[in-house]
Amino acid sequence: GRGYVELKTSRVIEHPRQRENFERNKLLKFWIQSFLGGVPQICCGFRDDYGEIQEVQMIKTLEIPRMVRGKRNMWDPATCLDFTSRLLESIRTVTQESKAYQLNYAPPFTHVTMHEVDSRQLD
Repeated sequence: GRGYVELKTSRVIEHPRQRENFERNKLLKFWIQSFLGGVPQICCGFRDDYGEIQEVQMIKTLEIPRMVRGKRNMWDPATCLDFTSRLLESIRTVTQESKAYQLNYAPPFTHVTMHEVDSRQLD
């Protein structure tokens, strides 16, 4: 396979609540980005409050769903892929080539909004 590695950072995990937050939020973002990009491994540097890396962990992208499976309030990879597929299909059907759009997915994370923007704003 390809030898790509995604580089990520996260705060050092010191408490169970931080671990739960890392697994529910960060690992989901790490997984979906690397999975869709075909990146087999993620190198995660855990930093302290000064931004200094204290620990480095290699995580295999395909093993991330197993890390959260069965845990309370965690995400499901099939649900995430289904959401992503439906979102991308919706974007494909409502957008026009050579136009620029901005998507927003903000709390409470119930829906995605999209509006056209002036492409000159993107330069």
